[in-house]
Amino acid sequence: ETIRVPKSEISERSAADAARRFCSAIEDGLKWVLTAVVEKRDVMVFGEIMAALWVVSIVGSWFDLIT
Repeated sequence: ETIRVPKSEISERSAADAARRFCSAIEDGLKWVLTAVVEKRDVMVFGEIMAALWVVSIVGSWFDLIT
């Protein structure tokens, strides 16, 4: 039996808004990392973040996403 999935669409404005929010969140995260490493000399935080990003990239490589 075939499952019918309803067609869904989002507006270009909504997609652009979501992309701006995502980019803003990424920029805020990078600013926090750089502040922690440069100002506070907290190299351990930098190492933990790099390790977490490495794990995320490995897990992400297991999935084939349509882009």
